[in-house]
Amino acid sequence: MHGDLLIIGAGATGVSCFVNAVRAARHRSVRIVDPRDVGRGLAFGESHPDLLTNSSCEANSLMPDEPYDFVDYLRGRGLSPAPRDVVPRGLLGAYIAQRFEEYSALAVARGVRVEQTRAGARSIGKDADGYRVGLSDGTEVRASDVVIAAGLDKPRVPELMRAHQDDPAFLASPFPAERLSHRVPPGSRVLVLGSRQSAVDAALLLCGEGGHVTMASPSGQLPAVRTATPLLPPSATAAKGIASLDPSDPHLVPRLTRIIVESVRQCDARPLREQITNVSDPVHRLRAEIALAESGACAWQDVAVGVSAELAAWLPTLPPPARSTVLRAFHTVGRRYATALILPNARKLLGHIDRGALRLARDYPVRVRRRGPGWSVEWPDGDVNTVDRVVSACGYEPPKLWHDRTDDSIHLEQAPRHARPVDQLSADLRLRVSPEAAPENIWVVGAATHVRVLFFATLLYIAAHQAKDVALQLGARSTPALHELAELSH
Repeated sequence: MHGDLLIIGAGATGVSCFVNAVRAARHRSVRIVDPRDVGRGLAFGESHPDLLTNSSCEANSLMPDEPYDFVDYLRGRGLSPAPRDVVPRGLLGAYIAQRFEEYSALAVARGVRVEQTRAGARSIGKDADGYRVGLSDGTEVRASDVVIAAGLDKPRVPELMRAHQDDPAFLASPFPAERLSHRVPPGSRVLVLGSRQSAVDAALLLCGEGGHVTMASPSGQLPAVRTATPLLPPSATAAKGIASLDPSDPHLVPRLTRIIVESVRQCDARPLREQITNVSDPVHRLRAEIALAESGACAWQDVAVGVSAELAAWLPTLPPPARSTVLRAFHTVGRRYATALILPNARKLLGHIDRGALRLARDYPVRVRRRGPGWSVEWPDGDVNTVDRVVSACGYEPPKLWHDRTDDSIHLEQAPRHARPVDQLSADLRLRVSPEAAPENIWVVGAATHVRVLFFATLLYIAAHQAKDVALQLGARSTPALHELAELSH
């Protein structure tokens, strides 16, 4: 039996690590560290019915070798989702919590001690006996193996609002939704900064409470619209084509476009021009893309997961400058589609626009000033209007790690004076404090792997595969667990 495993993070990624470790490893103890309840992080701790999972049920299993585990869980609760359906995020949070309880019972039945520590992890120190993890309550816990599965916690505040971060009339994030409803009175005039998934969530919540919302972003564009994120493997065209790309090729964008187009053609014979729209106005484009999705003319969604997985596997093999070049090309070609809106929420968004509750600004504000109880918003054309609240929906800062060379410690929350950022991860996701250093018994999974797989790190599908790979490294031998769960349930 191995030593003591400690997992930092009790969200979807952390619990995926826990479940896969219980299935594959033989530790004498497993501790999960997080101040929040299991499964109740920012991503899936919401209960509002308008907040849906951004991916289909079949892409949300904690166990990659059982892609329909989440579907089976929902059917066990008397629901009847199809694998490609989306559901309220709270159901995914409940699934995560239940699988944690079930696999905790399985581990205990095997003689493994399972503990949950409600505190944040701040640092990881090293000594001859393993690792000391410093916690936010001032205590330490020990482990022989550590998995960092920290999620997204720190909102990204735009430059426009950094001087107002502590103002009670400014919200740095729309989540949790309960706080949003408490701090924004019904019927308020609200400026939402951003136009991607978080901004759409904010608009749906605020308009649903009778608010009047103006949404503004530098791009001025909404994501595309899809009906599902099918869990289909990448086509041979995508796999071979992406691996053959040359980052220095001046025609990189058209070549990547051609690979994606050919992949789509293998799913649907219709020309791609019949499945996308070139309308520039964001509201007209939203309306057109809803119509395309309703007619089933959006086969590009069938290649989204496969192409993302291929890029996530290939990009880390490139040097950083080339990686950035390819990522910029992907943003040009397909970012709107990789982060597309699910059809039910796109319909709701358009409904709020049509009834006048939501307006998409053509420009981005040049200045926002506090004026009395509200805000004065200045626009590039010289126009000025007032709002009651400002909500930033610009996403979250990815988790960062720092290495302090003075004592060889790793820090998660704040960089000590002499620390340097950990900006590299090897293919096995094992932490090395420098290219020449020996690997630590510390692994990184999920959002914190952005230094290797970039924005793909936030996808549960990608994170669950990482969790399984790390669990196999921890355990060296996979052991089936479903029959033991069945026995325990009786």
